[in-house]
Amino acid sequence: MHPVVAKLFSLQKIDQKVALAQKKLDSLPRETEDRKKKLKKLEGELALLKERCKEIEVQVASLETKVGAIETGIKKQEAYLNQASSPSEYEAARHQIRYLQRDREELQNEQLELMEEQETLNPKIAALEASVAEEKETFQAFLVEAESLRAELESKKQEVADERKAKADEIPSEFLLRYEEIFASREGTAVVPAERRYCSGCFTKLTPNDWAMLANGTNKVLVTCRTCGRFLFDPDSEPAEPAEPAKPAKPAKPLESAEPPASPQSSQSTSEAPMESENTEGNNEVQ
Repeated sequence: MHPVVAKLFSLQKIDQKVALAQKKLDSLPRETEDRKKKLKKLEGELALLKERCKEIEVQVASLETKVGAIETGIKKQEAYLNQASSPSEYEAARHQIRYLQRDREELQNEQLELMEEQETLNPKIAALEASVAEEKETFQAFLVEAESLRAELESKKQEVADERKAKADEIPSEFLLRYEEIFASREGTAVVPAERRYCSGCFTKLTPNDWAMLANGTNKVLVTCRTCGRFLFDPDSEPAEPAEPAKPAKPAKPLESAEPPASPQSSQSTSEAPMESENTEGNNEVQ
């Protein structure tokens, strides 16, 4: 891997973490607004149902008053009916009673329909009240969690800011500027591997010359995609980032029982020494 590409790749890892944190931060206001709209919608539906129930109560009461007035009129007509002095007066009273009874029946039917509607609304209101209460509780918990997450993400961004600056300072400005432009325009991927001779960012096939320069292992040529402009590297190549200096190996401790090999001369002297000792002992015995 080209040294500059290796540094850009390392920088990209940091930038992707920052971008992910920023994306989450940006999503918090939208999610907050969406949750507010959902809660407001439920509260609006609940308010409409309650308002309808109040309207029904007023209408039922008004109809009850009208029914009461009609029943009073029927009683009066019945009294006229009993006091009628001629067949025409009697028939007129009976006609008025039938008319009033028909009106009363219509009003009572309307009352019944309204009361049935109210009975169907009551369970819906109870269910919506429970939903609103649950959504309010969920929304409050979300606000607390969102604030905690916001603080955590801001802290993470601040933590990597110094590390990013240090890595960016190691990269030549022309490459850094180009990298930042590509990172912003290519969804956070400016450095990608060339897999099977294709740019893994836009899937454009590399030219034989570009692939040869990328895969020859010399790390002298910086290769970019001719289509999307991304910086490319061979995934099988080793990164050219400076490695930590290896610690010097400790000298092996010699074994205590080991002895240096004897030279042929010393070996010969040693083999002759017992014979001389034996001769001396023999001479001592003769004496």
